This record gives sequence, C-alpha cells and structure tokens, in this order.
Amino acid sequence: MRPYQKRIVIVWVITVLAFLVIVVRLFDIQVIKRAEFVKKADKIQKRDKTYVLPRGTIFDRDNNILAMSNETWSIYSHVKMQTRDRSKIARLCELSEKRVGFIVRRVPMGIAEQIEKEKIPNISFISEYKRFYPLGEPLGSLLGFVKFEDDATKIQGLCGIEGGWNRYLAGKGQKIVIEKDGVGSVTYTKERFPDELCGYNLSLSISESIQYFAYKKLKETCLKYQAKGGAVIVMTVGTGEILASCSWPSFDPNTYSDWNPSEWKRIEKDSLKNRTISWV
Repeated sequence: MRPYQKRIVIVWVITVLAFLVIVVRLFDIQVIKRAEFVKKADKIQKRDKTYVLPRGTIFDRDNNILAMSNETWSIYSHVKMQTRDRSKIARLCELSEKRVGFIVRRVPMGIAEQIEKEKIPNISFISEYKRFYPLGEPLGSLLGFVKFEDDATKIQGLCGIEGGWNRYLAGKGQKIVIEKDGVGSVTYTKERFPDELCGYNLSLSISESIQYFAYKKLKETCLKYQAKGGAVIVMTVGTGEILASCSWPSFDPNTYSDWNPSEWKRIEKDSLKNRTISWV
C-alpha cells in the first residue's frame, strides 16, 4: 500500500470514529438522558405563574354595572431599562419617571398598544385585571374597594360589599406556563379561562340613579351646613328593600391607590366609615 493510500485510510478511520462518538453522544443525550435534559431545559425556559381571574361583576336592581373588572396590561422588564426607554413609557402612561421601574402595573390596553409600537427592547406584557367603579364616589363607602398584592396572585376585597362578599366575588387563581426565549423575554399565548373559574356576580337592591341623586343632595346639604358627616337611606315602603344607602364624606374607589400613606389615618376615620350602618 502506497503512503498516500495509508494516509487516506487513517483519515477515513478517524472520521468514522469521530462520527461514531457523535452518534453515541447524541443517543445518550436524546434517548438515555432525554428526561433529565428536558427537565433542565424546562427549569430554565418555563415556569408556572398564577394569575387571578376576574372578580364577579356587581349590578344594581336594573342590571346597571356598579363594579366590574377591566382587562389591562402590566409592563415589565427583566433588565434595568435605559433612561430614554423609561421616559417613553412614563410619557405614554402619564407617570413620573420615578414610578417607572422594572414593572408598570395595570396599564389600559390602548396605552399598552402604543408602547408596543415603540419597539422598546427587553420589555414584556402580562394581562391583569383592574377593578372599575362607574359611579365612583357616591358608592365608595357602600362598595368598598379591592387591594392587589404585589405579585398579582391575590386580590382582596376591603370593607363594604367588596370585603363582606369577597369569598364569592373573588376569582380563582389559575396557573399557566410561561416560556422564555433566548434573551430571557417572556413569550406565551394568552389563554382564555373558563367562566366557572371567575368570581360570582352579585345583584343589589340599590338603584344607581336613586343612589346618585341621594348622595348628591346629601353632599350639598352637608357642605351647606358645614356638617361633619351625614347619611341617607332610601327604602321601599312595602318590602323594605334598600334603594339607596349614602354616606358622606365618601371616597372614589377608583383612585384609592393614589392615596398618600400619611392620609390613611384620616381616610379610615372619615371616608371609609359607612354611616348608614355605624350611626344606626
């Protein structure tokens, strides 16, 4: 055998051996140790996250909505955002830059869509729900409000109807699998959950229109005579149904999150008190 033929045979043998080593290694990874590596990959790329489903809607006697859950989007980043990116988000959300950290909670869908069009790097969107009270202040002391935990896994009704009927109104937590891409951004398909996992709806005997006008007159009268507080109850004579239950001073449950912590003592003493109950 000539020298060049020996070299060809040697190269061929080395190539075959290298190929066999690769085949054996692939067989070891994909067949023998497949479950182990799948588990490691899932641990890095996937994680379970619990989302709270919508609370039940509160209606008046004529099926007008008194409290409802609106779908919003929370925006977050897994890395520190650059100053110009924070400025864009703050401008679109009408917030100060100091309030734009790693996450901005419960942004209306329209604003979230505008932010998405900006193509800001390293941000992701998560669907959450925000409680909305169409009538606002006239029903504040009666309905109460809800508190969102920081991790968005629990929504607790505080005082009023929201607190007293929380176990029925509260939506159940539901786990979904979140997947991360190569750069760590969260990518998943938003799921729609069965209605039976959402909170129960609640119908009150309250009339939205009577409640509004009763509260308006109560507030005007208290301010006119400089009263510290007042209460009005409107009832149906024949059945005793409560058509309006007003207490002043009250508060707007839509803006409770804007309250300064230093104001809580005054708010708890005055606005949160339902005088139609505590004064009876």
